[in-house]
Amino acid sequence: MLKQIQGSQGVAQAIALCRPEVICAYPISPQTHIVEALGALTGSGKLEDCEFINVESEFAAMSVAIGSSVAGARSYTATASQGLLFMAEAVYNASGLGLPIVMTVASRSIGAPINIWNDHSDSLSQRDSGWLQIFAEDNQEAVDMHIQAFKIAEELSIPIMVCMDGFVLTHAYERMDIPTQEQVDAYLPPYDPRQKLDVNHPVSIGAMVGPEAFTEVRYLFHHHTIEALQAIEKASEDFEKAFGRKSGGLLSPYKIEGADTIVLALGSVIGTIKDTIDEMEKEGKKVGLIGIKSYRPFPDKQLAELLKGAKKVVVIDRALQVGIGGVVTDDVIRATRKMDLDIFSVIAGLGGRPITKKGLKDVFNKAMNGELEELYFLDLDKELVEKQLKREKEDRHTGPLAEAVVRDSVSITFTVGNRLLDPSQRSGQANIERFNSLNSGHRACQGCGEALGARYTVDAAMKATDGNLIAANATGCLEVFSTPYPETSWQLPWFHSLFGNTAAVGTGMAAAMRVKAKKNGGPLVRVLAQGGDGGTTDIGFGCLSGMFERNDDVLYVCYDNEGYMNTGVQRSSATPPAVRTATTQIVGSHPGNAFGQGKEVPLIAMAHGIPYVATASIADLRDLERKVKKAMTFHGARYIHVLVPCPLGWGAASKDTVKLARLAQESGLFPVFEAEYGEITNVTKIRKLAPVEDYMKLQKRYAHLFGPKADQSALIRIKAIAERNIRRFGLLGDERSEPMPPAVQADERADRL
Repeated sequence: MLKQIQGSQGVAQAIALCRPEVICAYPISPQTHIVEALGALTGSGKLEDCEFINVESEFAAMSVAIGSSVAGARSYTATASQGLLFMAEAVYNASGLGLPIVMTVASRSIGAPINIWNDHSDSLSQRDSGWLQIFAEDNQEAVDMHIQAFKIAEELSIPIMVCMDGFVLTHAYERMDIPTQEQVDAYLPPYDPRQKLDVNHPVSIGAMVGPEAFTEVRYLFHHHTIEALQAIEKASEDFEKAFGRKSGGLLSPYKIEGADTIVLALGSVIGTIKDTIDEMEKEGKKVGLIGIKSYRPFPDKQLAELLKGAKKVVVIDRALQVGIGGVVTDDVIRATRKMDLDIFSVIAGLGGRPITKKGLKDVFNKAMNGELEELYFLDLDKELVEKQLKREKEDRHTGPLAEAVVRDSVSITFTVGNRLLDPSQRSGQANIERFNSLNSGHRACQGCGEALGARYTVDAAMKATDGNLIAANATGCLEVFSTPYPETSWQLPWFHSLFGNTAAVGTGMAAAMRVKAKKNGGPLVRVLAQGGDGGTTDIGFGCLSGMFERNDDVLYVCYDNEGYMNTGVQRSSATPPAVRTATTQIVGSHPGNAFGQGKEVPLIAMAHGIPYVATASIADLRDLERKVKKAMTFHGARYIHVLVPCPLGWGAASKDTVKLARLAQESGLFPVFEAEYGEITNVTKIRKLAPVEDYMKLQKRYAHLFGPKADQSALIRIKAIAERNIRRFGLLGDERSEPMPPAVQADERADRL
């Protein structure tokens, strides 16, 4: 059936037609729309007999897929960029165990510096992981390749990545022919795993292999991967017979007959190259193209056969081996080592830089005229690079490389908030009473609770330390809106860590500052680590617990907006029950986020017995400032959990941000308290108890709980949560009726300090 839809939606529908049994989801752009759509299909019952699991990290996503696959279920997940790197250990594990998992990689650059746009550095970084890798030219091929992928992987018992260019394809709307369920069922047989955990036939999978057999095991793995060349080609041929169109396969030649110069490429740039070749043909210039569809295994012999008549080969590489050159070029050189060819590596499109017909035509002309360098960077600003290299020779302290480069770019201004403005035009925030550590000029949404919370938190910490403070910041909204390259709104030493390691980075910073203070004297520089709820309660939770357990001298602040807002409002383990998000849709018998899940990280922090734990809200900024200042009087691990409503993600008016924070507190849904060494020392009482409904009705994410078809049982259960908090923390009375015992290690730490 022909449909004009987004690439991600087309892929999701294709995957659903393959009848997966377990889907693991963790949000990272640009693949997120795929798993969101699959979550909706699963929740609504349109995708039957399938478990959709929201996990806490990409590593967990691959690990869940490993578990489900080894238990005999058809398994799928998706990722991109840093997420693929984060799951790398499990990626190798899955292939080494021969588990036929299908994974979409929405190809995106990898940092640092952070960049969310498309190139192939993520997918190609895993070229030696043992996974098959096939690359889609357009969205129709992406749809078709996913259907073929399950067939290929399950026939060989080898996992496979279907790589499609992030944003360029995932977010593009095209006409696609989506097959019927009957067509896919006829093409793709029911899953019959070659190995699985079966109570009727017990086996051990993943046992240790010693030196006496490891080489043989790896050779067999290599042998089966080479066999995949035939399997990929056959799957493509069978697909063409069943569906009437050619998709996938190993290589796709275009106008190579009689061409001395042939271009090699993979991914969506193939379309642009075809257009360029057509234009040059009209000018009487003959250039051919071979699109690489199967990258792992690499079709060496098949490529060499197609290149027999060529004299020059131009490889368009969208990933760079730093210090070497193009990634794909090395495979081409190996495949053609016995042939007399001039091979050129053209590095193009890094970090999403457009690859234009003009630029390609210039490269192809240079190759034909013998003027192309062996390693060539398309559209490289050499003048800019030379200025930076000259500066580095003259000055050792040139600062961060990425920021230093743009100093010479006439089209970009490096700024820190109010510095661009005349003093008379600066915001009211810029005054002598404040440090203005998070200055104006950032890109936060109107009414952003996180911007407000961070501004007061960091200023209070700066004041408490007399400016002797450095900060680490997890990937997320705060990092994105405060540092849109090449600008920054921070006016303290600030470092962008990864999504899940901010607490550990903070630990390293604190250790360095202690050493420096001991060696050089002077005041001890303190450390603030910051993250959103996703980076804190999910992907960063392991590092955070380690920081607590070691009692490292770091203040960690979680700005909790109850979801992954930066990637499009997906569920985190801080998302409340019944809430609608992109991965907990309003479908099925129990719409919204499930009850009985999630983490109460402040209580977990208390269980570690650390010196200071507090919750706070932007409804009372003075209380937040007081708690930050108090936290800085302690040494050791400290944790503050701040509720920061997100108008966009919550579906609320921007003017109601502070009101929502206040109602969350006054209804009992968000208790505000302090604890020292595992024991609660102070609780902010509710001044006037607010109905839970008053809080919820201001937010569209709860809209399904009201109206004639509302699920009253969900509302009753949410009220029960508020009532339990009131009893548990004594939010109305003088005493808590359910006291919480301190952690066992709290007394020892208090005595030692």
